[in-house]
Amino acid sequence: MRFLLILLLLNLPIFSEEKLDEDVLLYRKAIREHQFDKAESIFRKLGNDGLSIPNLELLETELWIEKGEYLYQQKQFKSAFPFFKDAYFRWRTNQLVNERYRELNSTILTDVVSENKPVNNKNQQQPIVDLSLISESTQQLNQSLYLIKEEIKETKHEIKLITKQITIFTYLIIFNIFILTGLFFLRMK
Repeated sequence: MRFLLILLLLNLPIFSEEKLDEDVLLYRKAIREHQFDKAESIFRKLGNDGLSIPNLELLETELWIEKGEYLYQQKQFKSAFPFFKDAYFRWRTNQLVNERYRELNSTILTDVVSENKPVNNKNQQQPIVDLSLISESTQQLNQSLYLIKEEIKETKHEIKLITKQITIFTYLIIFNIFILTGLFFLRMK
């Protein structure tokens, strides 16, 4: 029985290493197939499964390069640049990374709208900004500000009245104390 337990414990690291290797292969396959969300999910799993930090950084850099290149080929230069920038700081000796980083870093970047993407005709008929909604919102905001201003005025007025009442009450208390003190001294004589 002990022999089986020892054999199992010795083989456990081998099983986990095989599982990590399998996950790395799945990760790289997802990257090649441009399934970047799937690759990021596998990457998080690899980090949780205890893959070493240098290996994680290498895999992450591979993702950045592939995702950046994919966006670059789609003429999404502005979106691609952050990936090449991150990859450049980790692996500037990589020729593709170096070339893309220098090229994109030296120009004003924009993302080109792909002609293959379906265009929503509904958006073309509507103005970009509906000014009537802004005007209506501004009027509502002004009305709310006016009501708040009036409420502040009423509150100030109430505070003045309460302050006057407290002052009168304080004078009455002091006056009563003087009267009571005077009566006390008269009674003592």
